[in-house]
Amino acid sequence: MATPLGDGEFAVEFDINATHIMDRLGATEIVIWERQSNGSYEDVKTYTSGLIDTNTSAAYRRVDYQGTPGVRYYATVALYAKDSSGSETLYSNTSVITA
Repeated sequence: MATPLGDGEFAVEFDINATHIMDRLGATEIVIWERQSNGSYEDVKTYTSGLIDTNTSAAYRRVDYQGTPGVRYYATVALYAKDSSGSETLYSNTSVITA
């Protein structure tokens, strides 16, 4: 989820719940995408540190990004879970918001 905070700043959050205790649970990365003047989106920031918890069935994180007021953004979150049976990464995009 992406939420505008005002003055160009916005928050990106994820909340992931597993059906049982996982060895590792969270996200491997959060990528911030910014709309360019030609209408395409370019990645402008990638978060990779401190997004994964160990030995848990739930994980939550929030990162704040200082964008440019009036510019449109979205984020891609790479949700990750690992246990003794294997691992899986699911990619989830937030909705586009105006900073």
